[in-house]
Amino acid sequence: MAETAPLKNYQLASAFTYGPVKSRRCGMSLGLNTLPPDVKVCSFDCPYCQCGWTEPTAKGRGVGLKYPTVKEILGEIEARLAELKAAGETIDTMTFAGNGEPTLHPKFREIVEGTMALKKKYYPKAIVDILSNAQTVNRPAVREGLRLLDRRIMKLDGGNMRVIEAVDKPLAKFDLPEIVEGLRTLGDVTIQSMFVAGPVDNTGDEDVADWIRCLDAIRPVAVQVYTLDRHPADKRLKRVPRARLEAIAERARKAGHTVEVY
Repeated sequence: MAETAPLKNYQLASAFTYGPVKSRRCGMSLGLNTLPPDVKVCSFDCPYCQCGWTEPTAKGRGVGLKYPTVKEILGEIEARLAELKAAGETIDTMTFAGNGEPTLHPKFREIVEGTMALKKKYYPKAIVDILSNAQTVNRPAVREGLRLLDRRIMKLDGGNMRVIEAVDKPLAKFDLPEIVEGLRTLGDVTIQSMFVAGPVDNTGDEDVADWIRCLDAIRPVAVQVYTLDRHPADKRLKRVPRARLEAIAERARKAGHTVEVY
């Protein structure tokens, strides 16, 4: 990504599938949305979020919202996969992301089960993965669903609560030691970490050291380090220069981690 390239716009999903889009991390990816169309539902209110701020009606775990049914979601996924297959389109990944935190759907595990069956039917070589903020990682049903996926890309933007509160702004309980332990015991996780500059900054040497200590505890299979690519909710935030991202990544590599910079 060129540091001078303009930031991109992002539009909330109005359906349960979107794309395929070319992803920096996932190749040609079909997005999967488990959440209500056209509204962000998340347990974080990250200033850097491409989806904008989390609305008051969708704060925390979206309690009281009307979620789409498993049948509705899987029906649309199958229709889209059949359409893409008939058109000869390539799909590298199918990624649960969408309008916020995908694991907040109360039937998340059932949705994953159905999606894995559809993958086998239409695109058996594709990877089904997730972009998750990890806040629900210790919920038993969520863990069951996560373990069914081919890849679990889980967020960790800081190694202390001061950074987590500033960069992620959790709207539901976030106990960092509990989250780290949940990620460690989940196994085979990829950690995704956003670094930003400006009024919120998580690139300082001490903060990076704390972050690496968490990586040491989790022992992820891979780490993805990146910065802004789309317009953030807080327009004052700035990209972190590539050289600084590489320096952060190199510190983690010296600690024994496999790190890619995006």
